[in-house]
Amino acid sequence: MLSKNFIKSPSSVLVLLMIITTLLPAFKVVPKLPNEVLYLYFLPIVLFLVSPKLFVNQKLFLIAALFLLTFFFYQFSGNYLNLNERVTETHIDFFASYVTPFMVLIYYVAYFNRADQLKISRLVMFLLVFTSITSIIALIQNPFVARMMIGGNTEELQIQSLLLNIGSYTFQYTLVLIAPIIYIKYKRSGKKRNIVILIIIMASVLLAQIIAAVVLLVLSMLIIYFFTRQKVITEKRFLIVVTTLLVLLFLIRPTIAYALNFILDFGGTGLEMLDIKLSEIINVLQGVEVTAESAKNINGYEIRKQQSIEGFMKSPLFGGEESGGHHYWIDGLAEHGLIGMFPIYSILIYHYFWVRKRLNNLGRVLLLNALICFVFIGLEKNITYSLPLIYLFIIPVLLLSRESYFRSVLPNT
Repeated sequence: MLSKNFIKSPSSVLVLLMIITTLLPAFKVVPKLPNEVLYLYFLPIVLFLVSPKLFVNQKLFLIAALFLLTFFFYQFSGNYLNLNERVTETHIDFFASYVTPFMVLIYYVAYFNRADQLKISRLVMFLLVFTSITSIIALIQNPFVARMMIGGNTEELQIQSLLLNIGSYTFQYTLVLIAPIIYIKYKRSGKKRNIVILIIIMASVLLAQIIAAVVLLVLSMLIIYFFTRQKVITEKRFLIVVTTLLVLLFLIRPTIAYALNFILDFGGTGLEMLDIKLSEIINVLQGVEVTAESAKNINGYEIRKQQSIEGFMKSPLFGGEESGGHHYWIDGLAEHGLIGMFPIYSILIYHYFWVRKRLNNLGRVLLLNALICFVFIGLEKNITYSLPLIYLFIIPVLLLSRESYFRSVLPNT
């Protein structure tokens, strides 16, 4: 059980609700329960009122002030005249999806005692595993159900999927960020339950047939596996391993294409969408001209990416140009420019070093790995408000709760 002081604190209960509704999709259909959009604005206000000194003393306060100056300048200068209302409205949402989880993390570290932090991390792990299991059950019955939760589907279908507690795209990418932490827990503790958890997580990602998530999971696990064989664990060595492995994979891409082709020739993976995506990857690796059927996906995404790049090049500082709408970071540069995106980049940098100084070398490597994966996802995909919350809050919750990852510092530094 959580401590009495925790339960008596409305702000702490709100943080707990945010965690549950983020990691347990079924809760999102409960009537009158706060959703993630409400948390973006309501929760930071509550936390600020509870402890204004905690946040005023942080650089985060200065970043927020810089963002507001940028936002109002963009509004009054007519910077978004060429764009639809969605971009104007979501500029604040964009920023709030970063500042809110960071504020929650600062509050969490400052006011949650070690016992409660450990219990919260266990709750997070339980919810991740539970939603993975319910997703696996649903995906076995309907292999395309995770894909059906996005796009132009009806509200009724969305509610049905949520009631089954199926993890959508964002949840599957969440598992990609979490998997290396589970693997290291197993390597350090030797407890077989961690391997079981890892198998469940990887099965959910694989069955969801989201090829980018599968590829990123495989690459991330390969990198962590080879890195843990190093005698000295540092971020510099980790980056060397990452660079070396990626260069090696690039050089042997014909061999990789041959191996994937061999798998498809002998029955494939047994997952239809994954096999289709693998054939597209083989074409790209071999430099073969894409077929009419696969061109819809590959060429379509490339055209949208190019649109965002061209929009950014037209107005690199202030943005205000249409984006392709599929590549998160590049879209942001086209719509908001370097000046509009600077507060977002500042939060990511500040957050990394804020968490980093609370971790030992192993924890720092896991944090860096999560950051690299998070950035990569945004380069290739459009991500929702939930994924920044996962990286900025949930990942540190898992890392800071373990004695093997963290080192003690003053809570509000």
